[in-house]
Amino acid sequence: MDWYYYQDKTQTGPIGDEEFRELVKTGVIRSDTLVWRAGMENWQEYGVLTAPQAAASQDEVEVLPEGQVRCSECRRVFPEDEVIRHGDSHICEDCKPMFLQKLKEGSWTGGDYQYGGFWIRAGAKIIDTIIISIVQYAVLIPMGMLMSNVEDPSMVMAYSLLINLISIGFNAAYLTFFHGKYAATPGKMACGLKVIVEDGSKVSYLRAFGRVFAEWLSGMILAIGYIMAGFDSEKRTLHDRICSTRVIKSR
Repeated sequence: MDWYYYQDKTQTGPIGDEEFRELVKTGVIRSDTLVWRAGMENWQEYGVLTAPQAAASQDEVEVLPEGQVRCSECRRVFPEDEVIRHGDSHICEDCKPMFLQKLKEGSWTGGDYQYGGFWIRAGAKIIDTIIISIVQYAVLIPMGMLMSNVEDPSMVMAYSLLINLISIGFNAAYLTFFHGKYAATPGKMACGLKVIVEDGSKVSYLRAFGRVFAEWLSGMILAIGYIMAGFDSEKRTLHDRICSTRVIKSR
């Protein structure tokens, strides 16, 4: 199949597959070189064309030539001597600063995630609910006993409001603290799960706090927000979509 490519702002081609591979191998065609062949709607960078997500839209994707590797972060293709290696992964120069930051924060998982499905997340939620309930009841039961001796209706209403605020506040503080500090609540830790931002970075306390309210929304609509995880390729719930987070397996 004939290929065309741009070199120094000049269109070159047609060339055959063999010559195309040779130009890639020698570095004439690089990851940022625009290429085109019959069947493609538009010109594309060679690095984008050879990324996994392009495979679904192209009938034939070039096998990476010898000496070429794919960056585990941006998924573009580079000569092997232009990337750094970390285990079995390769990181390009552009992605190195973010990659090093992820290593520092402990949020890098190798580029390919295993997402936590509906049932394992439900198990983690049950564990967290039990923990939250035990702590709340330890505080609220004594308060309820004190309230039983109060006859003033306004005081009863005030006590009831206080109890509800304590319950809501503790639930929000629990989720915000553990997601912001450890990227996982005790329930998620027990199930081998963690929460990350969609780009792989660590969840901030502010995002974790916002995720609490987004999760309440998931529950308010007949738990449909939770059920969405069972039908999504990345196992995203409604609150994951709202806050751009993912729940992945940490082990």
